[in-house]
Amino acid sequence: MIGIAAASFLLLLAVVYLIARPYLAPVRYAQEVSLEQLRADRERLRSQLRELDADFETGKLAREEYERLRARRLQQIEAATHAIREVEGLREPAEAPAGAAGEPTATAPTDEELDRELERRIAERKRLLAELEEAACPTCGTPIEPEDRFCRRCGAALATAEVNEG
Repeated sequence: MIGIAAASFLLLLAVVYLIARPYLAPVRYAQEVSLEQLRADRERLRSQLRELDADFETGKLAREEYERLRARRLQQIEAATHAIREVEGLREPAEAPAGAAGEPTATAPTDEELDRELERRIAERKRLLAELEEAACPTCGTPIEPEDRFCRRCGAALATAEVNEG
């Protein structure tokens, strides 16, 4: 009788362990995302944005729905771009030499240094958002690339072409 109780107890422990194991494991998904995956996601989002623009142009989408979906897609593209820059930033120190033999490379950052870094990141984020808002055709609002001279959708000449040539 004691043997059956002990076996039942061990079986119960095994079941509890198997159920709780996923919750006890550390979350590592953010580090496992490769730079190539992030770039592919960003390109996929850009493609979806172009399709969305085409659907609106052909009348398949109402203006309200188009604006809502377009704003969400632009936010996703910006987030993907930010994630790519973060991953690239995380990889840069690993590629740098680690100082002379056995010498420590840096001390723990102070609160002031952390505040400056945080302010720098906030300013960078604001700059990226401003770039996203500016990177659209003034005539039709289609997203444009920095090297574009004419709008892909309406063919309007872009001011960036004049600045780059001048």
